[in-house]
Amino acid sequence: MTNRRRIPTIEELRDAAYSEQKSSKVDKSAVRREKYKLAIEMVAARQEIRSVTNTIKQQWSEGAVSSCQSLSFWNSQHKIHHLNKLLRQFDADCALGAELQVQWDMSDTNLRLEKLLMPGQQKRVAVGYNKHKAFNRSQHGGVSLATFDRLSQFVLESGSDPRGLGRWVWMKVSSGSLITIIVVAYLPCKSKASTTSPNQRREIVYNQQGRYFRGIGDVRCPRAIFVDHIGQQLELWKQQGHQILLFADANSNVYDGILAKELKRDEIRMADVCEAVLGHKSPNSHASGSLPITGVFATSDLLAQNVFQSAHGYGLGDHRVFVIDFDLVQFLGPEYSQLVRLPGRKLQAKRYKIRKAYNKSLRDNIRRHKLTEKYQSLYQRHHTMTDSEISLEINKLDKLKMEFMRCAESKCKKKCAGKLPCSPKVSFWFKRLRLFDRIRKHKVNPLPDPRNLFRACTRLSRDCTQMQILQPQDYTLAEVDARILSIKDQIELIKPITPELQTSHISSKRDEALEAGNKKKAQELTNMLEREELRGCYREIKMTTSKGRGRKVYSVET
Repeated sequence: MTNRRRIPTIEELRDAAYSEQKSSKVDKSAVRREKYKLAIEMVAARQEIRSVTNTIKQQWSEGAVSSCQSLSFWNSQHKIHHLNKLLRQFDADCALGAELQVQWDMSDTNLRLEKLLMPGQQKRVAVGYNKHKAFNRSQHGGVSLATFDRLSQFVLESGSDPRGLGRWVWMKVSSGSLITIIVVAYLPCKSKASTTSPNQRREIVYNQQGRYFRGIGDVRCPRAIFVDHIGQQLELWKQQGHQILLFADANSNVYDGILAKELKRDEIRMADVCEAVLGHKSPNSHASGSLPITGVFATSDLLAQNVFQSAHGYGLGDHRVFVIDFDLVQFLGPEYSQLVRLPGRKLQAKRYKIRKAYNKSLRDNIRRHKLTEKYQSLYQRHHTMTDSEISLEINKLDKLKMEFMRCAESKCKKKCAGKLPCSPKVSFWFKRLRLFDRIRKHKVNPLPDPRNLFRACTRLSRDCTQMQILQPQDYTLAEVDARILSIKDQIELIKPITPELQTSHISSKRDEALEAGNKKKAQELTNMLEREELRGCYREIKMTTSKGRGRKVYSVET
């Protein structure tokens, strides 16, 4: 009789794993060192994309361009939400897209692009699609161009392909003497007949345009017709002295393809922006392709500041996302001037607690500096003074009173205007982030007297005993970068639950006030909860349905 090997049961496997875990000794310091090593590697891997993102968020004109590969927002709007997230992340002033695959005249009024993109912001939108033949609401091809906020104020006019095929759209922007034309174009490709059915071949953009041009007596290839027509249009704009920025899904090599050869003509002279900034040619545009078929071209007088090309899967479709930076003065003309928005005021007259703190601080300063007695003394002496002396003394006292009012306003309330709803857990991570940012600055440029920084490390380490914080000299610069990265990742993890954390914190404070018998404070916290709930419910509704706010001031005529 042979001995057969018995298969262990689940309970035996569990007991064996438990016994092995108990017998093994874990070196916590080694595990901690391994975590730091991995975090440092993550810092090195993300350093380039983070630096580019931070640079893009400066006060420049940003254009986010991508091939969308169908928005398909009828059943789900996850692509629209992702697109708006990207636009907010890069603070984009302009969004250019190709292959939207939407027959816009068949879509509902509430599902138009101007309603979906960045709700609540001022915008100008232009779309291009085939207006001659509508197979269904999902139409192949199509292009779009949208400008937001500050750039939308300078749009003079917009237009699309004059033949109604949706091959390109354009906008003319200017703040005075200099005019820039922004163009989005889609050059169709000829698909293989073996990979498509007869019905699908009818809807392909190449065949749609071919049928249209054969109907009017032009039997040339639709790609050659496209290059001829857009070349004539670009040449006309160039002769008028305009700057031109062109985003094109060329479906051919952007360096030696059919469209690239047309753009290199002496009458047009447009070059690839990515190669000019990066110093090398762009990689493959499509996820399954091998050639750069999507590009951004500009005339010689438009110089980009930075260029970012994402990995595949970062955008909406299977193409890369391009983010291009231009100086707005160079883009719009010397008449453009960037105005700085004034900071918001802390004084809120509706809040009793804030009014009380403001009045107390103002009265204390008036009493401490004897401002009332100084006014009375001036009134008693004004008979012996000239008008200029009286005016000078009154201005001095009024200026002193104004300083007291500003001081009281700065002390009446702590301004907490963060990106996330405030709660103890959120505050815990942001305190650590600010502290390690200070440590990093100290590592790069040592402070002459870092004692305040040392005290801050000691104080925060004492407050959060579960995560000990060492002194700055005990960290290397790479370890500080790793800490900052891990804290930012932790903040991203808790971001979805921050509203619930804030509600739970306010509710606990309200319960404590009720137990202490402070009904007035409990009622204020209840009102705060109601306001936060209503604000969350009606914020987007107000942004889309209420009357638009006044536009920003960019110039003043005297």
